Amino acid sequence: DNTWKFACLGNTAGGPSIVDGAWTHLAAVHTGTNFNFYVNGILVSTIDGSGYLVNPADHFLLGCDNLSGLQHWFNGAIASVRFWNVARSASDIQSNMYTTLTGSESNLVALWKFDQGIGTTATDAGSNHYVGTLTGPFNFDGSDGWITTALVIKSTTNGAWASSSTWVGSVAPTSTDNVIIAAGHTVGLPSAGVTCNNLDVSGTLNPNSYLVTITGSVNVENG
Repeated sequence: DNTWKFACLGNTAGGPSIVDGAWTHLAAVHTGTNFNFYVNGILVSTIDGSGYLVNPADHFLLGCDNLSGLQHWFNGAIASVRFWNVARSASDIQSNMYTTLTGSESNLVALWKFDQGIGTTATDAGSNHYVGTLTGPFNFDGSDGWITTALVIKSTTNGAWASSSTWVGSVAPTSTDNVIIAAGHTVGLPSAGVTCNNLDVSGTLNPNSYLVTITGSVNVENG
């Protein structure tokens, strides 16, 4: 029905409709008794999650199921997959869902970035080094399975565009990044102007007379 879903132990959690061509952050959190399903950092559904999280006798699969042989392949692109050994809250998820992780973060068990660019092995950037094998109709970008995506840099407070403290993860945007100015935030532009890939403005750019060069798309809800 063209919606995001999370299924486990015979139960299914539903989410909002899929937006074709737009990156979406999905998170499933096991609390011990429930599964909480988040879409773009917002809790959308909760289902019963009592019992084991993953059957230790089975392989763990991404992008398909194995109910009767490998089937139901995911028709889309996956930029990265993260596993944590704690039940993360909405604020935990929102704090770094737009940030590229290093693999050394506390409680991070595994991190597959899918950015090797060659071969059929997915390297785990985390400390446990769980190597994945890529198989099936593996064709994310039209030529091979590896994809390259622009970083998404989101404001975390008021501040200057060039200041790292303005942004989630303390990383200032570059000309190839996707930039989000969150609601309630005012980001100051340098007189020389700035360049970015996609720009989403729910807050304010100041002054708005300075040049912003956008190589992708722009969405302005305010400011």
